[in-house]
Amino acid sequence: MARAPILPTNHDDPNGTGAKVRQANDEFKRRIRKCRDAYLAVLDSIQFTSYTVNVKRYEFLTLPDVLARSLDTAADLVDQFLGADDVRSWWTLQYVIPAYEKGAAAAWRNLGVQSTEYQLMRPSLQSLLTSEPYQRRIGLISAREFELMKGLSSDVKQGLSQQLTAGLAQGIGPKEIARNITLQTGIEERRAERIARTEINQALRTARMDETTDAAQRLGVNVRVLH
Repeated sequence: MARAPILPTNHDDPNGTGAKVRQANDEFKRRIRKCRDAYLAVLDSIQFTSYTVNVKRYEFLTLPDVLARSLDTAADLVDQFLGADDVRSWWTLQYVIPAYEKGAAAAWRNLGVQSTEYQLMRPSLQSLLTSEPYQRRIGLISAREFELMKGLSSDVKQGLSQQLTAGLAQGIGPKEIARNITLQTGIEERRAERIARTEINQALRTARMDETTDAAQRLGVNVRVLH
């Protein structure tokens, strides 16, 4: 039986990824705020003394090596929270791979309509998802997203750590340092929001093109993709 091609039904969300992007954004916010809390915990562990010369200033009393170990612990937590310590992270498994699979399913259905040869090669969606070419592409996607999360984690660590250590050096006091860390958290949340929107939609589009290109190369069929 011929399968009808998939066409967008929502002009505001033609890819059908809006809900998934929102879920990913909420998850990123929750995790980045846990990163913030890790650095606020370091701040809470620091002992301060204050003095006044024209204005009130603060000096931290914690030993530098103790502070360094605390920062290392916070950095490890950031890697854990954001998935920079596992190539098959929460981000890849829950959001990117499902988007890629959705795009591949759309390509499978549309290619089946256009090509009898493709129907014979990929008689079911499962036959596509378990195929060696598809699994190889999933491996490449996972590796790419792992590097992306390592980059995000590095940025988050640098931003939050810098706000903490710069505040200590400037003697501005724990309340203002905590406020600066919170403001930096908002910057990191917006960066993660862009990643969620871009990567999920890109995964879906890439899957469509990957499967279409693979079919054309393997079968020599002339297929068309509707954008």
